[in-house]
Amino acid sequence: MNQVISRQSTYRAEIDGLRAFAVLSVVMFHAFPSWLKGGFIGVDIFFVISGFLITSYIFEKLDQGTLSFSDFFGRRIRRIFPALVVVMAVSLMFGWFVLLSGEYAQLGKHITRGAGFILNFALVHESGYFDNVAETKPMLHLWSLSVEEQFYIIWPLVLWSAWKLRLNLLSVSIFSVVISFLFNLYFVGSKPVHIFFWPVGRFWELLSGSILAWLFLYQSAVIARISSLTGQVVRRFVRPENIVTDSLTAANLASLLGLTILVYGVVRINEDLSFPGIWAIIPVVGALFVIGSGSKAWLNRVFLMNPIAVWIGVISYPLYLWHWVILSFLHIIEGEMLSNDTRILAVSLSIILAWMTYLLVEKPIRSHLVTLRQSFGLGLSMIFVACIGYSIQYSHGYPDRDVVQLSTIKENYTQLGMMSPMVSECGLEDKMKKEVAACFRDQRGPIRYAMIGDSKAAALIAGAVRTSTESGRWLMIGGNSKYGSPSPFMSNEPRFRLYQPLLISAINSVSAMDNVNTIVLVGAARILGNFDNDKNWLSALKIADATYEDGRIALANTVRHLVKADKKVVLVVDNPALGSSEFCGERIVKLPFIGIRKLNTESADCRLKLVDYYRLREKYIKALSAVSEEFGAQVAVFDTADIFCDVEHGVCLRYKNGKNSFAYTDHISDYMAGLIGEKLNQFLAEWSVKK
Repeated sequence: MNQVISRQSTYRAEIDGLRAFAVLSVVMFHAFPSWLKGGFIGVDIFFVISGFLITSYIFEKLDQGTLSFSDFFGRRIRRIFPALVVVMAVSLMFGWFVLLSGEYAQLGKHITRGAGFILNFALVHESGYFDNVAETKPMLHLWSLSVEEQFYIIWPLVLWSAWKLRLNLLSVSIFSVVISFLFNLYFVGSKPVHIFFWPVGRFWELLSGSILAWLFLYQSAVIARISSLTGQVVRRFVRPENIVTDSLTAANLASLLGLTILVYGVVRINEDLSFPGIWAIIPVVGALFVIGSGSKAWLNRVFLMNPIAVWIGVISYPLYLWHWVILSFLHIIEGEMLSNDTRILAVSLSIILAWMTYLLVEKPIRSHLVTLRQSFGLGLSMIFVACIGYSIQYSHGYPDRDVVQLSTIKENYTQLGMMSPMVSECGLEDKMKKEVAACFRDQRGPIRYAMIGDSKAAALIAGAVRTSTESGRWLMIGGNSKYGSPSPFMSNEPRFRLYQPLLISAINSVSAMDNVNTIVLVGAARILGNFDNDKNWLSALKIADATYEDGRIALANTVRHLVKADKKVVLVVDNPALGSSEFCGERIVKLPFIGIRKLNTESADCRLKLVDYYRLREKYIKALSAVSEEFGAQVAVFDTADIFCDVEHGVCLRYKNGKNSFAYTDHISDYMAGLIGEKLNQFLAEWSVKK
């Protein structure tokens, strides 16, 4: 093995400057997402930096024969735990006073997973990093810390084993990069949320830094020759007197390329792209060029090594921890539309808290030698916080707290009511049965009705089953899965393409069932009209008539196949969408030394006049009515407006009879499903027997 040039004690200010670029990119993206749409790639830059520094340390220690796992993990604990414990503890204390029971239980769950550095796995089953609901998860950003800690556990063991077996460490690193990168490319299309959070799809970014570390430590002479050759090439295009040395020319060029690539990344990349995927190469390559360019490159000295950049880099870790916690709590309390003044205040407070955390917590602990007692104490503090988090989760967020008792906000409940006894059978062949989210029938029979549809059908079916009678029971094919949904729009148009395989199988299945005489189609209005799922359907009327016509044709194609099979068809009208539940009511808290305070004003999106709902859905209802008229007595439209809304007072609210009408986003609650299901069963009992 080549001789190692020790760099362990050499401080590299430009790396702190690169940390500053990374953390400011992330902070700007979270605080002002429309200003810097690709700022989230700062996390990828952090991954490269971590891989480079950690692997440099491991390579040196392996070469010297002094690698100690207890010392290595002790250093990691001393680096990661202090600020993290403080941020978690403060979040739990603040959450006690301001979070409702469901919100507080979720915070407890995330802190427990975050303390165990497995939060990234938990988030896979909740939502994506870019979903709106993500803004109300104060610990969401700890997913990246989980990935790093998983790397810190696995990679040292891999390198140590390879070193013991006398394997080439570069070959092991390159092989690991290739495998991880291929996983990333393979799954980014089919499992975008999984591959975003999974370590297997992220390790290649850290490992890229590992390869750079190997080159710096063991191939410094080769790097010098490449730098010299680069200088000679550049001399052909630039006057010699403008170049101080060949190596400096290469460093300047690498720095220029790296910073240009990174700036391009934060401007060009956005959340609509498949990420990480191939796009993650941009921040990784940019970071590698900057790190490789070193401290003598002019751009690095000017932009990355100035006192302000270095200072931000020094506090980058606590700044990363604090900024999202503060922004998330503000989103929970004030709503999605935070003013720019509020966002600026949040960023300023984050910087102040980060500096205080570094000065009062991190610096004193890191200034002492690593000891077993110190590591053990920090480990116990993390376990203690995790136990508190678990207690909060297990107690369902302590619903007896003042904020829960005083607030008028009605929390969402997503669980569906009991549908037992049900049989996992819907007539689909085995392959399609595995791909559809919901495939079942009522064991009681007789099965007279079948429901086909997307997640809106999944929200309704429980209420329909519970309120059904012996005159007709239900069969269900629907819901959303990773393979799509049988949303009832048969068309070759690109926006409907995802639904075709499951939809066609569902139609063929129910068409062959002689006992099923009525098919109920349930699909989101926003799919038919191709409008955004914004509050109160505010964009529905802005959509061109031609778009609704495409939706009408797609729905009519589905109905036509069913009518040809001698089935009656019912089209269920979608419910209106209203504002988020946490802003539909008053969040009232009782604070120490301050007393009772109201933190929010109820959003105007929480109520919708019935006449406005009728106006906003005009084009949608026109499309449904046209389909019904095309097929005459075989097709009917079932309107849910008078069930969902308060007709007497002419308003649509998030609640009915004191119960929440929504489960999540614009999907009805189990209670509302029961109300609609009862009326739907009554309608079917009367209508489906008509000739």
